[in-house]
Formats: sequence, C-alpha cells, structure tokens
Amino acid sequence: MPLNEITPLHLHREWQRLLESGGRSRRDQRPRPLSLKAVRNIAGLVSAAFGRAVKWGLVTSNPVTHSEPPRCVKQPVVALTASQIQALIDAASGPWCIKTFLSVAAAPGCRRGELLALRWSDIVDGRAVISRSLTQTKDGLQFKPTKTEKPRALALLASAITALEEHRRQDEQSAELWGQFVRQHGMMADEDQSGTLSWTPAICWWRVAAPIGHPRCQLIGKQGRGW
Repeated sequence: MPLNEITPLHLHREWQRLLESGGRSRRDQRPRPLSLKAVRNIAGLVSAAFGRAVKWGLVTSNPVTHSEPPRCVKQPVVALTASQIQALIDAASGPWCIKTFLSVAAAPGCRRGELLALRWSDIVDGRAVISRSLTQTKDGLQFKPTKTEKPRALALLASAITALEEHRRQDEQSAELWGQFVRQHGMMADEDQSGTLSWTPAICWWRVAAPIGHPRCQLIGKQGRGW
C-alpha cells in the first residue's frame, strides 16, 4: 500500500491486531498477544517514520496522530522490606543458584541479564562490576553491552557476599569431583542442549513469591531497580 493511502483507521486496526496476536512464541512460533508497551513503542517508531516522510514531502500528514495507539497503564512499584526479602530467599528452591541470584538481585541498579553475565572476576572488594549483559537470541545465549554501554560498580549487601562465597565453594567442590568446571556464560548461567538458558529467573521468581504472598512484586524493575 502506498504511504499516502495509509489512514488512521488502517493503523488503528493494526494496533488492535498486534495487541491480539502480534507476537510469536519463542519456542514454537505460535501467535501471542503483544503488551501495551510493545505496541506503543511500535506506534512511536511508525510515527517517527511518517514524521520524516512529511518533512521530505512524501506525505502531507502523519496518520499515527489520529490512530489512537494504546495507552500504557503505569503499575505501582512494590518495594519489599528487608525481612520480606530474606523470607523470599529462605523459601527459594529449584535451580542450583536461585538463592545466590536472589541475594545479589537485592542490590539496586542491576538488571537480570547483567546478573546472569557476572563472572567471578567481576566481584571485587564487595562490589560487582557490571560491564556486560546476557541475552537470549534465536541463535542461543549471547553477550551484549549494558544499556548505558558503560561499566559501573554496585555495592553488594553482606548477605549477598556470604551467598557468593558459598556459591564459590560449591563451584570448587564441583571442580574437584568432575574436573575443571567453567560455565561458558557466567557464574549463574548455564545453557541447555536447545541453546536456551537452563533456568528462567522470572518463572522461578513467581514460583517463590506467590506461595508466601508476594505474587505482584517484580523481581527487578524495568529501569534496573532492585526489589
């Protein structure tokens, strides 16, 4: 369809389609709904493209303006107390490193992918040096720069340092039993035979939080805020 024939109604219908079935499941590629935020971002990208087209004289107006893209509803951020955080860590079960992951995640300013990409060499004097992030792609797990593309150091809680020390001892015991054991992607990330992360932080979080009454609390906020 030519650009000058696209109307706000066309785009409005497209936003609805994306909300209903615009995504694809990672494992089987089945259609799935996109979030309001994702569709809103797509609308912003299309609007920017039409804005440039208006400047270049390719179209006379921007149809996105009157297409009524979905509005995002801001969700309140739930902050846990220190005792609630400790209760979650104590109740955690499942993957071998979940307690360590939750202990380190209690430090503010770190995203899930950045936690999974941590190496032992990144833990220096009670701080975690964040310099990369781990992401899941169709080709498997891959490293990428952090969102700001600048390394930063985060002070770890005493409980996180203790958990890391215990985690290190378990790694050393595994090395003694099975030979030198070095994880390819980070000290808390393993890749299974299908090329995906062997455990999913978000799923494990809900399984831990729901039984003790915190199902609506996020593991790590969208801006990298801790609990």
